Amino acid sequence: MHRMELAELGLYGGTVKGLVVGDGSGEGLGIDVTMDVNGVVLDRLAELLQAPIGGIATGTLSAKGRGVSARELVSSLAANVDMALAGMDPASPMTPGISELSLTAALDGLEGAPTAKASTVYNGEPMTVTAMLSPLREVLGADRFDADLALVSAPVSAAYKGAIQQRPAPGLEGEMSVDIGSVGALAAWLGQPLPEGQADPGPLSLAAKLATDDAGVTLEEASAEGNAFAARAQGRFETAGEVPKFTAALTVDRLDLDALLPQPPTADGSAPAAEGGAAAPAAASDWSDDPIDVAALHAAVADITLEAANVIYQGLTIDAMTADAKLEGGVLKAVLHNLSTVGGAITAGVDVDGSGNGVALAYDVNAEGLQALPLLSALADFDTISGTMAMRAQGRSRGVSERDIVSALNGDGAITFTNGAIEGIDIPGTIRSVGNFGGDEVQERPRTDFSELSGTYTITDGVVDNRDLRMLAPLVRMDGAGLVPMPPRTVDYDVTLKLVASLEGQGGDDALAGVPIPVAVTGPWHQPGYEVNWQSVFNEIALDPAKVAALPANLAETALGLGVELPVAILEGVGGGVGAVLEEVLPVGEGEGPLSILEEVLPIPAPEVESEGLPDPVGAIRDLMN
Repeated sequence: MHRMELAELGLYGGTVKGLVVGDGSGEGLGIDVTMDVNGVVLDRLAELLQAPIGGIATGTLSAKGRGVSARELVSSLAANVDMALAGMDPASPMTPGISELSLTAALDGLEGAPTAKASTVYNGEPMTVTAMLSPLREVLGADRFDADLALVSAPVSAAYKGAIQQRPAPGLEGEMSVDIGSVGALAAWLGQPLPEGQADPGPLSLAAKLATDDAGVTLEEASAEGNAFAARAQGRFETAGEVPKFTAALTVDRLDLDALLPQPPTADGSAPAAEGGAAAPAAASDWSDDPIDVAALHAAVADITLEAANVIYQGLTIDAMTADAKLEGGVLKAVLHNLSTVGGAITAGVDVDGSGNGVALAYDVNAEGLQALPLLSALADFDTISGTMAMRAQGRSRGVSERDIVSALNGDGAITFTNGAIEGIDIPGTIRSVGNFGGDEVQERPRTDFSELSGTYTITDGVVDNRDLRMLAPLVRMDGAGLVPMPPRTVDYDVTLKLVASLEGQGGDDALAGVPIPVAVTGPWHQPGYEVNWQSVFNEIALDPAKVAALPANLAETALGLGVELPVAILEGVGGGVGAVLEEVLPVGEGEGPLSILEEVLPIPAPEVESEGLPDPVGAIRDLMN
């Protein structure tokens, strides 16, 4: 028997003791090793060995075995490790967040089942990980081996019990579970706190049952449940082909995205106020010229189906939806078969083809019976139009960049709103206010009711062309036509407003009733300009003596200042001459002539009359189109 003893070795502030005994008295060679470590500071040793660990080490190591050959000796080794590290620096880049660590492990030769237990304090929370495996021989050489794994901590607990397949393809066959007391607390513990303004989703429980064969892993059943959602899934993942292949069927029983996503910074979603209290102007932006990365379209073959119900987003409830998506050979085909919400339904299809040069895009969307106000408020933060909405849209394009795709887009569509209102603006009231030079009282909650607001459009090489926008309302008519060139992100659109003159007591006596009021909308998307063609408005008024008579003096001055000749020459020859017409429209007293009355009604202004102060109905158009 040979005996070698390390009585005591001072090492980096601590001591190491050990004993090695070699026994050749029986069959083969026996070996027995023990070692004690006490208070060794590992930081300097870690630097020397370039090992990512620090702290003060204390513990024991023992190993014992016998064999007639080196292989047999190693195979018979029974070993135990019980080590602890204290005084670790959580700020150290070597072991971030860890302040304590201990490991206990036992191995009973190749035929014994290894066990291990690691305990640590991570970001102030104790955590324990345990593992029990099949005999070491299976772990090292078999196609699969059994595993019983567990993680326990206050923020999260997880467990897996089953088999781990190593060949021919890595996979799991067993059951796993995860229980989280608070998603927000877990995220903070892991150093990734939830964004500011995002509510804590609360507890979360996950469970899954998996099966593995030679080709891949099957997700036989899975579930996820929390305060804000409940979902189930089945699927399969295979890695035998050139690219991974997976199929999945997802069922969402309820999902409250409002409880999971950060809330907008302001109640109305508007841009932060600029200095002085005014809303900050929209920022200019442009299409990207960077090549579109299509690598993700070639990364896998996929077939996914989705059924969902009771989905809440920005206060909008999706009652039910079904959809599927297929990805193969760089081509993604996604179909929304039916989405039921706010009283209506949406169907859609999108194809994204990255198999050739650049990306080819095609879409087709149809919707009917939708309540516009809650839908547009939730999806586009647009709360200007209410009513029942129907729409269709289809288009195709191809390009290597975002700008290319926009510039090559071709398609068409239509949209109709019925029995609704333009919220926040009283268009006929605004027009009448212009006619009275701002004298009308403003509604407390203004709106413009309509029976129909509709239009169709075509898209040719990225230019949207609409020629038939119209609004039918009891008190006002609106028509529009123009272009929206998407590549330069500009608008060139003309809107015409007309107050209904035939409704008794609602504008029939206004000077502007029945008069087309043209408004030009031009400029960049982020800051379009709006301009009323007052020259055209006053030229139209000049053709109607009754409207001239109803025209307030201030507007008459403005008309003359714009160079519009009100209507001395125009009225000549009409049923008895100018005087007769004016006497019918404007009764005069004895001794007064028609021209003197005209001078009273239409005083001649100074040579240059400014019109900047004229009340402007264009606010209605601006609010509608923004």
